[in-house]
Amino acid sequence: MLVFALASVMLKKRPGLRMPLHQSLCLHSLTGAVLFGLCAGWQGTLAPPLTMSFALGIGWLVLFATFGAYGIYYSSLRLFPVARVSAVIYLSPPVTMLWGWALFGEPLTATMVAGLAVTLAGVMLTMRG
Repeated sequence: MLVFALASVMLKKRPGLRMPLHQSLCLHSLTGAVLFGLCAGWQGTLAPPLTMSFALGIGWLVLFATFGAYGIYYSSLRLFPVARVSAVIYLSPPVTMLWGWALFGEPLTATMVAGLAVTLAGVMLTMRG
């Protein structure tokens, strides 16, 4: 989230720093790989489990999270105000919650639904200006 916040502010305040989308994604991914690699090495081993489930999970993350979500994020920063783009980021936890419920049968509680409603209301207020 710190990288997103810094990228948002830097891209809007200094248009000369803009670079092609593929370069932004590359820098973001490399930064994440170094930081998470350091954390993984500190916690144990860097060797991933060699299973089909792990490979499918990594494929999903690379295609949808990296190329899809980050690509949309950086493209949105070029088209919309930072406040709007940042507000939409707050929808990530509720969307993840709903995916967990729909795909894996995770239970939804009243507190979770209330949190979803508050988040949606906040995003709608931000979008209306």
